[in-house]
Amino acid sequence: MKLKTSHSLVVSLVSMLLTLLMLASTTFAWFSDTVESGRNVIRTGNLDLVVEYSFNGDSWEMLEPDDELFNENGDAVYEPGYTEFVYLRLANAGQLNFNYQTAIKVYEENIGTNKKGDPIKLSDIIKIGVLEGESISDVKLANREAAIDIAKTSFESNKTLTTSVGPLAPRENNDEYTYIALVIHMPTTVGSEANHDGQIGHIPGIEFAVSILATQAEVEADDFGTNYDTDAGAVVTVNSADDLLSAIEDGNDVILTGDVTLDEGSSFVIPEDENVIIDLAGNTLTNAVKAGGALVNNGELTIKGGTIVNENIEEQKAAAIVNGEDGVLTLVNVNSGSDLNRGAAVQNNGGIVNIDGGFFATMDRSHASDGYAYVFINQSGTMNIRNATVSGRPNGVFYAAAGTINVDGGSYEIKSGANTWYMAYADYGATINLNSGTYIWNEGPFCGNNPIVGGDNVNISDECIINW
Repeated sequence: MKLKTSHSLVVSLVSMLLTLLMLASTTFAWFSDTVESGRNVIRTGNLDLVVEYSFNGDSWEMLEPDDELFNENGDAVYEPGYTEFVYLRLANAGQLNFNYQTAIKVYEENIGTNKKGDPIKLSDIIKIGVLEGESISDVKLANREAAIDIAKTSFESNKTLTTSVGPLAPRENNDEYTYIALVIHMPTTVGSEANHDGQIGHIPGIEFAVSILATQAEVEADDFGTNYDTDAGAVVTVNSADDLLSAIEDGNDVILTGDVTLDEGSSFVIPEDENVIIDLAGNTLTNAVKAGGALVNNGELTIKGGTIVNENIEEQKAAAIVNGEDGVLTLVNVNSGSDLNRGAAVQNNGGIVNIDGGFFATMDRSHASDGYAYVFINQSGTMNIRNATVSGRPNGVFYAAAGTINVDGGSYEIKSGANTWYMAYADYGATINLNSGTYIWNEGPFCGNNPIVGGDNVNISDECIINW
């Protein structure tokens, strides 16, 4: 019995020890139960504007950036009574409601001269009109008189013609569209005052585009209502400096409806966190600064169709447009600089600059005591130039202190009288690639060792046309 009791005690002690060890290494738990929801999937909606065009209202083509909606055959010659039209149809192929604006935007106008020597301004003469409807029958023009009836607005009085703001809901069927008729007409009341004298450079003309812009609409709702995107993608029309500055400060895209002069004495700056589109719509943005740029971009900025001028023409550091170290700048058919300005037309200080079309100029140092005037200056970063036009009296066209300049297409002319150094100069290991385009130097003073290139690394493709 004693042995048995002793054995039992040992077993009990061991059991107690194991229990204490278990208690030391574990925790007590409450009763619990779990209810799990189904899988939650979060997806973004998409905004997808589809635009097609037709000249008869029956057969339709998808609208592409290079499509010409007026004078499609290239043989239109406007005279009193001449009328053109095109039909558009818009569809919301995405998942989000959007507002939309339809605009005719003037990029450039050539003022002509009539036989009396008086100017001819087509924007004061040509009329435009817009008609909207839910079906093609709502906008189908029965005859010329019906088209003329809606063509009542001049280009000059409203360069940006907004026809509607929507909202346009996502379509449920592929045949759901909103229809628009656009008409351009020269009134029969126009007389000989619009008859040009036939000389080169005296023929009036207008370069314009049809633009349709879609932005988020205040329709979809979250848990707090429909107002979460009240200010999303807002597009504001402005015609004054105060309105422009206010719109940019609020993060809005802007369309100019007239020339705007900034009387700040300092650069007009796009901040780092802004993503902005400025549509000049054929107008001019003017500023006057001694150093830096009339406009400085530190964010993500797109500028379209118009002119930017720095009125300070004496300072070599007074550029027209400057892109900051982290800026992303896109210029589409923008004119910058002049044959009076010493500052660069476009200067890149480290970011990315994309230039598509447009006219650019600057003036050489023979008109001042120091410095060099190049049209495009790349301090660092990358500058991509496509189909631009340069014609003036600069010291040179392309200068790269660092980084890379790529040039594709376009025409680059240094006029006679310029104190020329180089068409392209790459310094400090920078690279300039002249991939294609026409390069012209008219006779005049020449200071460099090669009228085309200088510095370390300028590459000229066989696709380039050199005229020296």
